[in-house]
Amino acid sequence: MQYYFIVNLTSRTGKARKIWMEVEGELKRQGIAYEAYMTEYEGHGRELADALCTRALSRKSCLVVVGGDGTANEVINGMHHFEEILFGYIPTGSGNDLGR
Repeated sequence: MQYYFIVNLTSRTGKARKIWMEVEGELKRQGIAYEAYMTEYEGHGRELADALCTRALSRKSCLVVVGGDGTANEVINGMHHFEEILFGYIPTGSGNDLGR
């Protein structure tokens, strides 16, 4: 399984950066292969998800969002080929309605 992370470091006024550093540290500690992509502007999560879903078609993959509800919404709207791509969510926003 290949893991892809789409991370919004500015989520929750930047506190998401600390959470991502903890997640990344654990991934490295356990020797889990992954690729991480940071969102840079509004709508970027959707673009990244579309590109990653297209690229990952040859194998089972997991696309994990580290961000708030807005980032999760963007990524879900950019995803396709759901039979091959699993969705994961680490809520780091202030509201986290989706996480609840």
